[in-house]
Amino acid sequence: MAPVAFSLFLLTLHLSPLRARDSYCPTTDIPNNMCVVVLGFGVILRCGGKDEAENETRGNVTWERNRKHLQGGGRWVRNGDMMRLESAQVSDTAAYRCLRDGHFVRSIRLLVAERPETPRVKCSVRSYTSPVRCEWSSGTFTRYSRCQLTVRKSLGGALTVVQCRLYTSRSRCVCLIPWEDEILSLLYVRLYVNNSLDCEASTERSFYPRTLLKPDAPESVRVRRVTNASHKLNVSWNYPVTWKQDYYRLRFQIRYRFQQDLPFTEEYVPSTDTHFEIADAFPKRNYTVQVRALEEFDNGLWSEWSSEAFGFSFSAPVVRNPASHPEDTEGFSSAVTEPELWEEEMPRVEETLGTQTDALTRFTPVLVIVSLLPLILISVLILLRYKKHMKTETQRKGVDPSPSYLPIQLISVQSQEVFLPPRAEEEGPEQVGGKEIPPNTPQPSGQFDMMNLSYFYIGH
Repeated sequence: MAPVAFSLFLLTLHLSPLRARDSYCPTTDIPNNMCVVVLGFGVILRCGGKDEAENETRGNVTWERNRKHLQGGGRWVRNGDMMRLESAQVSDTAAYRCLRDGHFVRSIRLLVAERPETPRVKCSVRSYTSPVRCEWSSGTFTRYSRCQLTVRKSLGGALTVVQCRLYTSRSRCVCLIPWEDEILSLLYVRLYVNNSLDCEASTERSFYPRTLLKPDAPESVRVRRVTNASHKLNVSWNYPVTWKQDYYRLRFQIRYRFQQDLPFTEEYVPSTDTHFEIADAFPKRNYTVQVRALEEFDNGLWSEWSSEAFGFSFSAPVVRNPASHPEDTEGFSSAVTEPELWEEEMPRVEETLGTQTDALTRFTPVLVIVSLLPLILISVLILLRYKKHMKTETQRKGVDPSPSYLPIQLISVQSQEVFLPPRAEEEGPEQVGGKEIPPNTPQPSGQFDMMNLSYFYIGH
């Protein structure tokens, strides 16, 4: 009887509302059929109520968990019409139903939760026109948890209750305190949290809102290269939307680097400008740039760094001799990055390009003539061959072309007769072996024209 009596006592304790530790604790709306159990404690579910005998069972009693049949054994122990759990876990949170002979009798919603932690409130201000934001995150929140904040503007001032909003998915409680006319006021705040099991309150905290001022990060950060300036980058950004410039302005800090494993170089932006020129960039490098903001009179805290922006520095067309710059093959050197060296090499590039252009212009006619020379030679040979062919055709048709040269007569060895060319002063028919030959008579086959190139041509 002792264990059962103890369990019934726990059930009675958890079903009854807990007395709040403070009158400012928020109340929770717990349904009448809900049983709230501390994590790790035991619980008993009865079908017919507490007044029935322990082992008395009337009819066939069955239990369901989320509309599914729940059998005894394992962590749940069946005892008559009761279901007993020795150590409740968060996963045991569910809706339970009791049925007798298949008919519904009662339902119990079991909620297993941890006792609330002692809140540790944290406050911040985004701008002079936005409310003070106080919040706290915890893993002990349930859907029935509630939180609220008490505020007073002086040590002995009246308390004002501020209702807070609970984000269960984020496990966060957020409270907003208006303060447009309280720039110089000292505020006292305390946070109360109730998660249906118990109520806890934070220690009272006091602060001046302006000391908690923390702007949002700058927006729309852009990085642009500077033409013909390989060591410069232009960076610009916008004010955060939550900061109204009607009251006070912001000043900014910028940081940049071109390799992820290198530390950032940080620079303060003069005055309240929203642009900055990086003057020590490496040429042709992809830079990562971030910006953050602070109230112009140094009130409050620096904002978070903005999201990363990227930009390439300008690349100058520099031609250098690798032998005179051995550091190019070993890595970057600070000596190569001096602006004077880059400025001296620019004229050399222009002179080299100008010399190459002049040489190409001067030798262009020669290259054209050399390329056309084979074509000219082939054309001359074709004309000569065509002219000789026409001459041979004329001779075959009996037309005396009246050559300007004298034919050579061959000497016949068998007849031992020598044929000599006629003298220039002699006129009349030619003679061969004492016989006259008419002018139109074809020449003997022994004659050979050395200047006739058609002998070397095979086919027409």
